[in-house]
Amino acid sequence: MKIWTSEHVFDHPWETVTTAAMQKYPNPMNPSVVGVDVLDRHIDPSGKLHSHRLLSTEWGLPSIVKSF
Repeated sequence: MKIWTSEHVFDHPWETVTTAAMQKYPNPMNPSVVGVDVLDRHIDPSGKLHSHRLLSTEWGLPSIVKSF
């Protein structure tokens, strides 16, 4: 099942981009992401990195729902 996908070309060295991508979570600015599992990662013949990740999240219920 494919829920969401994105693509972006970064104008930075390969090492900088891949290091930043792997260190994105955990992130104090988005504490709802509690874990990341890498399901698949490969580089295609054109040199593009493909990374399929599963993010574990904890989204609290809105206060209006809690009041019921």
